[in-house]
Amino acid sequence: MPDAMRPDRCGLLISMDRVALPCDPFEQVSIVIRAIENPAALHSSLARAAIDMFAGEGSLPIHVVYDARKKLVYPSREIADAVQQPTFIKNPHVRREVQAWRIRLGLPTL
Repeated sequence: MPDAMRPDRCGLLISMDRVALPCDPFEQVSIVIRAIENPAALHSSLARAAIDMFAGEGSLPIHVVYDARKKLVYPSREIADAVQQPTFIKNPHVRREVQAWRIRLGLPTL
């Protein structure tokens, strides 16, 4: 990470997080971008660059967090919903992406 991404400079703490009893499969292991003091830091260009970098790599879900609020930002809500309830996926591109996420997350394949 560049020096500008130091938590004391950008107001963000970026880590890999593992949840033993996740609420959903995207919480098992994920990248977490946490605002330290100011939630506006999550909307900064540095936060966007970090999200884009990790999403470009593509293997882990990404959450943004401030206080007790946690939001999944990658994959998209459409894909996340389809991963958890894959019954009516008509778009072949979406189906392939959902299948890839289900494999990554250790869920049964379609």
